[in-house]
Amino acid sequence: MCAPSIQRHISSLPLHQLFTTRDMLPYGSRSAVDSALYRMVQASFIYRVARGVFVRSGSKIPSIIEIAHAKAMAFKSNLREVPNQADVERGIHKKHANICLLKQTHDSSFGTVHGRVFLKAVGPRKWNLLNTDVGQKIFTLWTWGSTLCELADLTPVFRRFGRYERQVFWKFSSMMPAWLSDVMRLKYAPPAGFRAWSY
Repeated sequence: MCAPSIQRHISSLPLHQLFTTRDMLPYGSRSAVDSALYRMVQASFIYRVARGVFVRSGSKIPSIIEIAHAKAMAFKSNLREVPNQADVERGIHKKHANICLLKQTHDSSFGTVHGRVFLKAVGPRKWNLLNTDVGQKIFTLWTWGSTLCELADLTPVFRRFGRYERQVFWKFSSMMPAWLSDVMRLKYAPPAGFRAWSY
């Protein structure tokens, strides 16, 4: 029986630490592990926070962001928080706090004790933009779309940039879609003689 080994493993984990079904697969077949974890949930030894994601009973309930990242790690996948939503969504514990996160593969979603997590696939160019604060601003404008960007007053975006950030913004222009680069050139001319980074 794999159940005693799984129980010892779980008991050795720090309180509040998330673990997944995949973490227990060294102790038995998938069906045996699923069965053992199901019985532990029924016995209130562990608490299921999402499909295949658990914590020991007595732990604080993790946030929806923590659950999403634990599930992604089990599948060796990386997630990114959507710029400008991260601070709002991080640490939310209320029910039905649906969120959208970003990943590099196909779109998907899954339920949690807090609500549903929607995973939206983004291409390599957008993904690389998320590595810097300036790139995240570009990502946000990109997701707004051409119509909204043409109509919106984007002055506050540039007002928060220092000289270096403005230069970086324009060097990232090679990663922007053509429509966004055109909109920004019309509204805010790049520095004289700037050269865009190539990717």
